[in-house]
Amino acid sequence: MQTLQKATGMSTYDFAKKHLFQPLNIEDSYWYSDGQGIHNGGDGLRLTSRDIAKLGLLYLQGGQWQEKQIVSAAWVQESIHPKFRT
Repeated sequence: MQTLQKATGMSTYDFAKKHLFQPLNIEDSYWYSDGQGIHNGGDGLRLTSRDIAKLGLLYLQGGQWQEKQIVSAAWVQESIHPKFRT
């Protein structure tokens, strides 16, 4: 079981749909899962070009969407910085 699922009782995909996709009005998504039903955070998410642009705007606006904070500005900043030296 994944850490997010242990903490929330929701799959990664269900968590994303509730806390990210619904607030952004992303309705047409699909996230491939492995044989155990685990959604890999690194790949397999399918979105329309318009919905990918919504995620880009969310980042450009510091995690805000239509005057609502969806993710923290600190999380946005942390997520765009490399974690490993290459």
